Amino acid sequence: EGVVGDLAWELRANGGGCKHPGKPATWCDESDRAGILSDMAIEDTMVDLIRSPRIRFVAISYYAVGSPRVADALCEQAASRQLQVSAILQDWPVPRGAGSNGYKKIFECAATTPNLRVVKLGGQGGIHHAKIFLASESLDPFDPTMPDLKAKILVTVSSANLSHNGVGMHLENWLIMNGPASNPVLRGNWCYVKALPLLAKNRPEFHEVHRTCLANAQAMSGTSSGAGVTPIEFIPMPATKPAPKAIDSLLALIAGSRESVKVAAHIFTAS
Repeated sequence: EGVVGDLAWELRANGGGCKHPGKPATWCDESDRAGILSDMAIEDTMVDLIRSPRIRFVAISYYAVGSPRVADALCEQAASRQLQVSAILQDWPVPRGAGSNGYKKIFECAATTPNLRVVKLGGQGGIHHAKIFLASESLDPFDPTMPDLKAKILVTVSSANLSHNGVGMHLENWLIMNGPASNPVLRGNWCYVKALPLLAKNRPEFHEVHRTCLANAQAMSGTSSGAGVTPIEFIPMPATKPAPKAIDSLLALIAGSRESVKVAAHIFTAS
């Protein structure tokens, strides 16, 4: 864990190491589950944020939601204290085993809870894998009529879904960040979550809303990166073909490096 400028971050990684017949070290079975979940505490962190009176808005975006604890907390808080919830989910049928327990709960709750809005992102253009949990102290820190740029945004981005196994059973990593809404990484996450519900129905509008939000947020907050601070950039997907911004950014960093390049990635497929 550490701090970059005004952005605090913490990495929680499940290192695997479970040794069972027929099970590789990066996969665990149910006998390991309780201990791993306690060590990772991903669900605990999310539930604590959802129940915090400071938090006014929560957005989740996952392909699979198998956590009844998180789903129950979202439903309870949306009903009891008018927490605004945006759940941006894949639209495969439910129920579908343990991986959809929370998913089903959220859809049932949304039918009777106006503050809990569910958007079916669908599978157009590929599988939905946004994997974001975002909690904010403001309903909209970049609303020009009610600027609240000092309000904190807390976000997790992960290699894992909020699934039965993703919160601790597999070799996954969870990056937890928090800081003021003016931070470029956090405002990037906010604008992505704001635009994401449009992705399935109107991709050009998704890009336009995303660009407009970023421009407005930048104009209101300026830059929060000081001299000597290592820059961090949030690059949302899907990227725009034929020159994805993520690839262009990586190539620019490599070209500008003078001594060394350190890379951590799940797999390389780009030439």
